[in-house]
Amino acid sequence: MSAELTHTVSIACSIAALALIAIRDLDQRQIKNLHLLTLLVLAMGVSLTRDGFGTSGLVSGLAAGGVLFVLGLWFWHRGFIGGGDAKLFLPVGVFVGWSGLTGFALLLLPASLVVLGVLRLVRGTPVTAVPYALPVAIAATGAVLLSQY
Repeated sequence: MSAELTHTVSIACSIAALALIAIRDLDQRQIKNLHLLTLLVLAMGVSLTRDGFGTSGLVSGLAAGGVLFVLGLWFWHRGFIGGGDAKLFLPVGVFVGWSGLTGFALLLLPASLVVLGVLRLVRGTPVTAVPYALPVAIAATGAVLLSQY
């Protein structure tokens, strides 16, 4: 299998895992560690095949994951997000890679506002807590697709 095809399949599998995590967070307000670990392994596949097969993409992805994870821990410590959401930032960083961090950051706020607005419309009452995995998944998917194509 070519590196490009492997990369595309890795992206598709990672997006599917992100979608499942987001759906579970919407439904049960919980993100399982096993799901995060699965996403991390899939995201590492994306990073390994980002520029052909090689470790430079993986190192870049792990660095991005580390930065986002530390940021997620800070947000969690301040009470802005839950623990599962904070842990989600690690595999998401590996998935988007260093080159996708800017796109992810730029897409996260609009994705969060849209999700907040839709939840408000659906529920008909003010939303006090947002299942943050959904906007994170939307922003990560958008950042990866924008950086690829």
